[in-house]
Amino acid sequence: MASTKETPTGYLYNDCYGGLGLSDECVKLYKKDTGKDIDSNWFERSDPVLIKYFLEKGSEWMSTDYSKIAFYEVPKELLPYIGYHEYDGLEDVGVSSEIARRTFMDKFYESVIEDMSNLQDEFVKLKNNIQTVDKLVSKFNEKK
Repeated sequence: MASTKETPTGYLYNDCYGGLGLSDECVKLYKKDTGKDIDSNWFERSDPVLIKYFLEKGSEWMSTDYSKIAFYEVPKELLPYIGYHEYDGLEDVGVSSEIARRTFMDKFYESVIEDMSNLQDEFVKLKNNIQTVDKLVSKFNEKK
């Protein structure tokens, strides 16, 4: 029976001095499974296929002699905010709370501005309705 568990989301990175690189076996399997070529040194770090390989086959299988692929698991909502610092091939990975907060605040401000625009439209409608009621009341009172 096939597992229904989703592949965790996160980020693959190099956890040793040297250079980031995928093993030849990994590159070949990726081509076989996806039909796509992949550059062993430049690849999408949050690729679910590569993450699945890492979780199933491990770092040693996935890495080269000069790399040690590691996995940093994060919720998919935080993937856009992953940042890393690299020194001589060794990468330090984390979620940038500053960028995440700034992005969330930008989205909040956009929604407030949109709500204010909608609110302004509602005020105009209310004003027009009040003016209509005032005219009706005025006409009614003139007839008395």
